[in-house]
Amino acid sequence: MKKRSVNLLGRLLFMTVMFGLFAPLTAQAAQDARVEKLEESVKALQAEIDALKSDGGVAPDWVKKITPFGDFRYRYESLLDSGDSLGNERRRNRIRARLGFKAEINDEWDATFRIATGSSDTATSTNQTLDDSFEEKDLWLDLGYAAWSPQGCPGLDVLLGKMLNPFYRVGKNQLIWDSDVNPEGGAASYEFVVNDDTMATLVSGAFMLNERDTDADAGYFGLQARLKHEFESANYLICGLSYYNIGNIHSQTSAGSGVTLMGNTATTPGGAIYRYDYDIAEAFAEYGWKCNGTPVAVFSNYLENSAATNGNNTAYSVGCQLNKAKDPGSWQLKGSFREIQSDAAFGGLTDSDFIDGGTGGKGWVINGKYQVAKNVQAGLTVFLNDRDRRNAAGSGGSGSQNYERIQADLVFKF
Repeated sequence: MKKRSVNLLGRLLFMTVMFGLFAPLTAQAAQDARVEKLEESVKALQAEIDALKSDGGVAPDWVKKITPFGDFRYRYESLLDSGDSLGNERRRNRIRARLGFKAEINDEWDATFRIATGSSDTATSTNQTLDDSFEEKDLWLDLGYAAWSPQGCPGLDVLLGKMLNPFYRVGKNQLIWDSDVNPEGGAASYEFVVNDDTMATLVSGAFMLNERDTDADAGYFGLQARLKHEFESANYLICGLSYYNIGNIHSQTSAGSGVTLMGNTATTPGGAIYRYDYDIAEAFAEYGWKCNGTPVAVFSNYLENSAATNGNNTAYSVGCQLNKAKDPGSWQLKGSFREIQSDAAFGGLTDSDFIDGGTGGKGWVINGKYQVAKNVQAGLTVFLNDRDRRNAAGSGGSGSQNYERIQADLVFKF
């Protein structure tokens, strides 16, 4: 029995020694195997990621065809109106927020939608004043249109719905159209090559101004033809003609047009019925060049409403822009002078900031911009205006009034 016990003890001792010698090696081998499997998993995952990247990502095809866009603007504004019986200077903080999506339907069609803030449903402003005890702010449908660009006719674009303004405005002037106005109806534009240095563009639009139950609808129709010629020195010239006709406004109330008179002449003093129709012809030109490497542009337009016979039916603007705020650290400066008589244009859709909106006034607008960073821009605009609304109804009083407005903006785009 002693001998068997000794042999068993020896075998146990031998096994213990061998386990102590080989256990670390076995553990190391297992660890190495696990590391190798992990490396293989990482390589497989990286291969899947590379494949997804080359395929445009994990999003389904319909998501890839949607492009979001938008902007946010914070504005401080000061207004001083001599027509105010108290002579007070008004100060307010305002915001504008817009978010849109452009969806590619197929090779020829796409659709665009955008919502925007606004204190009311007016067409000329998407500003929202910060007041009323932090109440919730309204959102409106700002854009909603389809665009057709047929492959069989390059240069042709057809728009249907509530769209961006298709008509060109030299110097982005707002004699006829406020920059926030997005007309509703249908429009078409056709761009074609005249020669190696000249492009021509034709634009037409038929818009629904106001639909009426028991009378003919009020409509806004427009035609525009323009040429852009580029010189060998990289200078350019843009010139053109426009014609706008607003139908079924004469002898209609302002409510029948969808807007207030805003300086347009009424049939009787203090009344609210349009005295005239609006058949507006416009001529415009813009010339650009570089001065010591700095872009410079001068622009002007002139318009006349042939349907008004009271002698207050013309308007014009002239202006100049230096440089362009685009890259971080860049700047631009623009100044313009304009005069718009009471019946030169349809007051309800003209610039809502100049003379506090509408027609019947003149003055300067000076604007500066600075590109703070990519997609971040600061701006300052000063309005030094005189307005005269002797013939207007409900448009801010009568007689000549000094009107001053200062706007300081910070704009974020994406």
